[in-house]
Amino acid sequence: RQKELKLKYTSMQNEVHKRLTDVIGQEVNVSSHPQMFSLLYKIMKFKVPKKTPTSEDAIVRHIGNHCKGGKTKYKPILEDILEEKRIKSQLSKSINFSVDYDGRCRSLFNVISTETTRSSTGVLKAPFRPKGKITIGLGFHTIPKHGRLAKDMRSMLLIDKGYAVAHTLRSAN
Repeated sequence: RQKELKLKYTSMQNEVHKRLTDVIGQEVNVSSHPQMFSLLYKIMKFKVPKKTPTSEDAIVRHIGNHCKGGKTKYKPILEDILEEKRIKSQLSKSINFSVDYDGRCRSLFNVISTETTRSSTGVLKAPFRPKGKITIGLGFHTIPKHGRLAKDMRSMLLIDKGYAVAHTLRSAN
């Protein structure tokens, strides 16, 4: 399933990237801060905000501010930027991970690892699972629960018979 999703999402990313490149008229890497800054504020001539000028929040803000009524010429470009960012994120965080030696996906749980006493998860690195420079597993907190892409991501993970997944852990207080 992982290989199937990798092909599907790579194809989706290529399609969105081609559409974006055709509309803009040049190549752009949506993960590159300098290229996105140039596209949004030099080519498209948006006003530069004070904070995070190329984040997803800034792009959503531009859609809200500049794509109302008859001013919809930038909306397809901004939506394609967001779509390619989401697809790339899912490919890198949720699809392109290495399974453990027995074919299972494992995660490292840190029960009280943050200052706010929240739990966190991470991938297994040496000495837990040495495999050269490749890390094994998936940070389970990074798997999306909602949205269009979440169903695909969760379809890669199978649960053993007799076990259930706890979606939310609640304290006994």
